[in-house]
Amino acid sequence: MEYFNRRLFAYAYPIAASVSIAIALAIIVGRGDFAIADVFIGVILALLASAVIAGLIAAYGLFLRGWVWVYRAAMRKLAARALNSALSQAERTRFECSGIIEMQGTVALRILAGTSQGIQPSDKFNLYEATGNVYWGSVVAVDVRESDCDCLPQDRAEVDFWESLEDRMKRDTSKPQNVYLVLDTDDYETALNHVTALLRRWR
Repeated sequence: MEYFNRRLFAYAYPIAASVSIAIALAIIVGRGDFAIADVFIGVILALLASAVIAGLIAAYGLFLRGWVWVYRAAMRKLAARALNSALSQAERTRFECSGIIEMQGTVALRILAGTSQGIQPSDKFNLYEATGNVYWGSVVAVDVRESDCDCLPQDRAEVDFWESLEDRMKRDTSKPQNVYLVLDTDDYETALNHVTALLRRWR
């Protein structure tokens, strides 16, 4: 972008000078008693004022760039705040398991989280034991519906827990007790870092 338009300055300066000189002379003449020196000084001041006015007009690109910078700085701040808030909320939101099913020859968890909560296939959940908030494993969403999804185990950190679910999945599909799930945000944090880097370049 051209910050100072010389052609526009050359066009604006004569107009500004004509108007400024006319106003200056009108003021001097209106006072009644004046000398040649007064006219000379008035014309000089009018020409200087015209140069400033024409310069400001010609430098519209600089002012436009300034407004763009202010606008983008505000948008960067708002976007970063919104993304961090969304990530923080995702990290705090707990989801319940409504039961277990057999899927692809193994046990799967049915979680009360679906497309209405923004869940998509391949989203990961970490499973915790609720009493001590101990990590017991992770699952991946495979079949996602509006209000729930079916998830296959990815990490079986607490072996006894997962084996107990395997043992009863064909006869007892009730939900496992005293556990909760949280969306795994590692991938989102990585994506957020990339987005934040892009926002910093948007100036």
